[in-house]
Amino acid sequence: MKNIIKVGVIFDQPSTIGGGFTHAINLCEDIFCINNKEIEFKYYCFHDNPHRVLLHKKISSKIIKFNYLDKLLLKFWSIFFNSKIINFFKNSPLDNFFKDEDIDLVLFTNPSTESIFLKKTNFIYTLWDTCHADHPEFPEIRNNYEFIVRENVYNWSCGMATSVFVDSEMTANKISSRYNIDKSKTVKINFYLNKFEDVSAPNKIISEIINTEYFFYPAQFWAHKNHIYILKALKILKDKHNKMVKIVFAGSDRGNKDYIIKSCNDLDLDKNQVIILDFVPNNDLYHLYKNSKGLIMPTYFGPTNIPPLEALYLNVPIVYPLDLAVNEDFSDLIIKIDLNEVNSLVKAILLLQDNDTFRLNLLKNLKEKSKTVFDFDNKKKITEKILLFKNKRETWK
Repeated sequence: MKNIIKVGVIFDQPSTIGGGFTHAINLCEDIFCINNKEIEFKYYCFHDNPHRVLLHKKISSKIIKFNYLDKLLLKFWSIFFNSKIINFFKNSPLDNFFKDEDIDLVLFTNPSTESIFLKKTNFIYTLWDTCHADHPEFPEIRNNYEFIVRENVYNWSCGMATSVFVDSEMTANKISSRYNIDKSKTVKINFYLNKFEDVSAPNKIISEIINTEYFFYPAQFWAHKNHIYILKALKILKDKHNKMVKIVFAGSDRGNKDYIIKSCNDLDLDKNQVIILDFVPNNDLYHLYKNSKGLIMPTYFGPTNIPPLEALYLNVPIVYPLDLAVNEDFSDLIIKIDLNEVNSLVKAILLLQDNDTFRLNLLKNLKEKSKTVFDFDNKKKITEKILLFKNKRETWK
């Protein structure tokens, strides 16, 4: 009989990835704190950066090395997964690895492509959204077979997983319908956020920014992040309201940054209106949030994103799309915008800038709400699902 269940936790989010990294690393730390004599956790990464991050957190891990042929095979499987050709491959390198490691159950802390390599090993999958299907128009979905890869990986993973960790009820409903799985298989794992511990004084560049009046949008430069929407609003505010509103963008370039820079010139925005920063560390992120007039996040992808949670935690006004805001527990405190109507953002900015009474009441209510939103226990849910698997695992050698 199986007295101890051995769980391999996969953490493979680089520190520059943004919200995905924040959630995954905090999930790993929470799992590390689970103290159950029937469960043993081991940690694994596919790359050096996540391995070093775990090491910094005093969590030991092992790097799973794929050779060039393995990587080609992974790409091939993820694109042609429904093809009969796959049947020629009886074993996968990842199955073999975890067999050698004596792992009973693998837990993916992010929507990993590598799950498609697990034909024999049981696993728990994590899936935050089905945005590739909701918004297939974007280049990041249409290029490099991304839609096909996601669809194949998610379909396989949701079907084969013992459980699927999701961000929300909305995602649970969508994947249940799209991938034909019972909704009871899904488990809502609350999103983690930066707690911004050990904050120090800002550097010179950040100090100069936070001494001005600005709105803030921390997001990688993907097309779906919709930076252009904010620029269009700034143009209207400048031309029709004679207001020079400033926005600070912070995030890694994912192929759309040059377009946004060019659009600033095309829209004749003042060079001081749009500040573009690269990925910023947590210390800078804290000061940029805390001193801003508000978070503006006009993204198409969701339903759950970490910046609104961080803004709530730091008592910063939140401007967010209507169809995503309804999914949040603090929806009534979000200033909602219509992504098909730029003037909705213009009105939101004017409201936050010109109505001091509204702003003060909003901040008061945000502070009160934050006391309850972050009171959750993911560890209990995770432990329960692993022990349920353990009961089944005891039925074979």
